[in-house]
Amino acid sequence: MSCEAFEPGTKLECLVEMPVRVNMGAPVEGASHMIQVGDIGEVTIVRRTGAGLHWLVVRWERLGRTFNLNPDQFDRVKIAS
Repeated sequence: MSCEAFEPGTKLECLVEMPVRVNMGAPVEGASHMIQVGDIGEVTIVRRTGAGLHWLVVRWERLGRTFNLNPDQFDRVKIAS
């Protein structure tokens, strides 16, 4: 699945447990969190840069935090109904 399937406001449901890590601005490796099966998130930003680089910024309701979702993780979520 590509980022073309998503737009800001799209609700996502996690299909498999996956770790996410806070790294930006961290002087050492950032804190780790787990997105669990059934967690709901909302796409806040779809990032597209040159050379086919793209990712989603998703705010996960249970964690109350925002994390990047990279293209290799798109198959771990589905659009929530």
